[in-house]
Amino acid sequence: MGSATLLHEEPLSRVEITPMLSIGKETAVLEVIHKMQEHRVGSVAIVENGTLAGIFTERDVLKKVLSKPASERELVYKKQISELMTPKPYTLPIESSTLGDATKVFDEHRVRHLPLVGPDGKVVSIITVRHVLNFLISLYPAEVYNHPPELGQNHDAPDGA
Repeated sequence: MGSATLLHEEPLSRVEITPMLSIGKETAVLEVIHKMQEHRVGSVAIVENGTLAGIFTERDVLKKVLSKPASERELVYKKQISELMTPKPYTLPIESSTLGDATKVFDEHRVRHLPLVGPDGKVVSIITVRHVLNFLISLYPAEVYNHPPELGQNHDAPDGA
């Protein structure tokens, strides 16, 4: 099976994904950042009455918090997360979506964290670009991606030059 076929046919349920940390809309920004650090996650679901209202990601921390002058950050930290979250984020139904569906959303909408919802519309988990990459790597034997360089191999220019 080719890579393109695999992406379009492989159900998301086969990818090792993680539960998504959920936070209430009224939670303070600083508390959300601490929770993200504590749980070592790059995003949190912002929920209201059990339904996904928004998402807050590490990119939001950079753009909406740390980009502010230091003198203003204390005020930002005290705001409710609902003021800084991305409302109504893109989602995919976990039961019927494929890797191709996820990679299409990642590419077209420039997102790296994608909440997955169950049949009831509630957040079940999250898939990230890293999850997809780890899944694809797992399909190849260790010899393919762990092959050492040849002895005496010389490069005329450094990588990326």
